[in-house]
Amino acid sequence: MRRGRAVVSIAAIAVILCVVAFALGCGEGAPSYRLTVTFNTSVTQAGMDEVSGLLREFDSGADMLVTETFPPVGHVTLKTDAPDFCGRIESDLGKLSFVQNVTCELLDGGGDGG
Repeated sequence: MRRGRAVVSIAAIAVILCVVAFALGCGEGAPSYRLTVTFNTSVTQAGMDEVSGLLREFDSGADMLVTETFPPVGHVTLKTDAPDFCGRIESDLGKLSFVQNVTCELLDGGGDGG
């Protein structure tokens, strides 16, 4: 009887390890995007904060680096599984009066390049 339990325990451990390995392999999943937001001369700190907030809706860890030029340019790399991310974010940010240009580039992981 002990041998049967040992085989069942080993099988259970093997299944758990396979599930964990699969999850870790898929966890890398969300593609990375590089986004550049060129603001115009009417941008304020509140406007830049608004853009950062919109980007964090896709990736809570996204941290936009804003250059100290004028008008400023924001750069961010983020991960998201959002469908048509580049098309959507370029459209959404392009509607803001203080944004001059938005570029989005897929870095890895398939999906859209916008």
